[in-house]
Amino acid sequence: VGAAVAGGYVAVTISIGVAVLSGQESHTALAQADKALYQAKAIGRNRVCLAGEQALGTPPSPTQGETPG
Repeated sequence: VGAAVAGGYVAVTISIGVAVLSGQESHTALAQADKALYQAKAIGRNRVCLAGEQALGTPPSPTQGETPG
């Protein structure tokens, strides 16, 4: 995903970490979401990680600068 801007093209990627706030302190859920965010970033672009679950998303294509694996 990207956008044309003056002088070129800007590619946009996103990594998201999600935690469920269910009977726990908000700072605990925030720490879990933060951990899930860094897991999503480590796995690759365009990922959503739920705390305690596997990553969801589309594997990066070779045109995104990564080799398939």
